[in-house]
Amino acid sequence: MAQAVAAFIRNSLAHRYALENIRRFSAFDTLPVQTLTALHDFLLFRLFPDWEERLRQDCYFEKLLALLDNPRRLAPLTAVALKSLFRFGRELPKAVEAGKRVISAFEATRGLEYTLTELIREQNPPSLEPDDVTAAAAQAMTIMGKVQFTAFVTDTVSLMELLAQRSLLKTGASVLGDITDAMEKRPEAYDDDERDGSRYALRIMSEGMALFETLSPATVGKVLLAIPEVEIDWFDSVTRNISR
Repeated sequence: MAQAVAAFIRNSLAHRYALENIRRFSAFDTLPVQTLTALHDFLLFRLFPDWEERLRQDCYFEKLLALLDNPRRLAPLTAVALKSLFRFGRELPKAVEAGKRVISAFEATRGLEYTLTELIREQNPPSLEPDDVTAAAAQAMTIMGKVQFTAFVTDTVSLMELLAQRSLLKTGASVLGDITDAMEKRPEAYDDDERDGSRYALRIMSEGMALFETLSPATVGKVLLAIPEVEIDWFDSVTRNISR
């Protein structure tokens, strides 16, 4: 069930952020094609990747958060912390927290998926074929209502807002890079998932920065305000023909 619902959300996301659809919204209409393509690809391949990649991502994030929250296991990285402290001073705690917030923000965006899965399961659809899942999802979103759906959209916007904080994210990525390098030198202390997870999180932070770095702050603000428009438009199109 979870895999089928994730596929429904991912396919819907691919459509609503496709160039021909997103150009309908004024905030996106003036952006260059490469920016819109980068946004589409980031959402599709990082925020909601295919199922196999999704399971890998969940594993990476779980292991990395556990590591960052465990002072004892971080103790061998003291030298790295001191090097980062020398470079970043007072910004270091916020930089480390930024890395954790990115991972937590990714996890928060799963809220819609989890709620849809439970509501669809209650309907006991005849199959998990795309057409049956889509019909059940439309009913589930109607039951959910626009207010709850908008709360889930806020989680996505919060992630994008975090990725748009270039200075803080750049510092966070640099600190995480130091930690990654240190773990690579101690494979006996940190397993493959922890090291791979650190590299994976670093790629996501770098891609997030790249997504917004060519845009002015004013344009970024408009984009962040427009994302809920795109999402509510999708909600309305999915639920329009469902009887209440």
